[in-house]
Amino acid sequence: MMNRYSWILFFLFFGNISLSAQNATLTIGTEKKCAGQEVLLNINGVNLLDVGALTLYIDVDPNTLTFISLENIDPQFEGLSYNYLPDYNRIAMAWSNVVSADFPDLKLFDLKFQVNEGGCPVSFAAGCEIVNSNFQLIDVSYINGALVKGNPTITTQPENVTTTAGKNTSFYVISTDATDYQWETSMDSGSNWDLISDDVIFSGSQSTQLNITATPVSFNQHQFRCVTGSDGCYTTSDIAILNVDSTTAIQDETAVNSFFLKISPNPFGKIITVECNLPGAGVVYIKVLSSAGQEIMNEMKGFRAEGSATYSVNLESLTMGMYICLVELNTPKGTFVNAKKIIKIDN
Repeated sequence: MMNRYSWILFFLFFGNISLSAQNATLTIGTEKKCAGQEVLLNINGVNLLDVGALTLYIDVDPNTLTFISLENIDPQFEGLSYNYLPDYNRIAMAWSNVVSADFPDLKLFDLKFQVNEGGCPVSFAAGCEIVNSNFQLIDVSYINGALVKGNPTITTQPENVTTTAGKNTSFYVISTDATDYQWETSMDSGSNWDLISDDVIFSGSQSTQLNITATPVSFNQHQFRCVTGSDGCYTTSDIAILNVDSTTAIQDETAVNSFFLKISPNPFGKIITVECNLPGAGVVYIKVLSSAGQEIMNEMKGFRAEGSATYSVNLESLTMGMYICLVELNTPKGTFVNAKKIIKIDN
């Protein structure tokens, strides 16, 4: 007959065996990846011992993940077969062997996916079974995993802005998880996008707020957006349109009267020289319009201090005829414009 201490030892020994059998787990990993990348989700076993055969089903969202293959299969699982069942959005796996497999704390294999967008759970489906070498069902806890969305989330999108020519304005974006920002602009309704860098007009081009100083009237209908990034994943914001009202631009009569403009030679053949006396410090644009007022050329000459300035403009590509040469100065006080008729006489 067992004494009291023998019963305690018996319970501790066989109780631990029972407990470790009940603690067998199979876990799908969780990873964070971006749209367009590939991801490996590992399947890990703990206290999964004396495995003689298994059947596993794993459900995935095909809108988020496209299944590619099983990778890095443990050598104990030689002959493991698998297939993707598109009617059920499910991966099916089966294996058996006369030589049992042990996974005290080891990876069985990796599930390889192509990430399409967003995030989603990756879950064990009903019907999973694992048996030991005696064909007895092993009590396994199945722990689901997930793909976590890696692309930053934009909580506040840039909005359209209406401003007066010559005044300062801003666009801004808010993202709770972005660490990098890059603003872009399009001058052709979104067909082409250019990176913005800080200069005399723009500031904050790599921050949450893009600032525009002395907004040029030529920026009317330009589009802006921000590309937000985090750990190599990127999300592009909505498009915002800049509306620039030139009819209410601040005009100073004394400044306008002092905006001297001379163009020579006129008539011209290929190149004209534009001489002007700028009534303030600001950004200079030289434009050429057709006789009907259609803009043919628009060159930004950059920031210039108040006073005299001279520019050389090549108009060789124009056909013979009459045009309007316009000089536009954008300053914090307003937008100033002066124009002259010019005539091209040869090619």
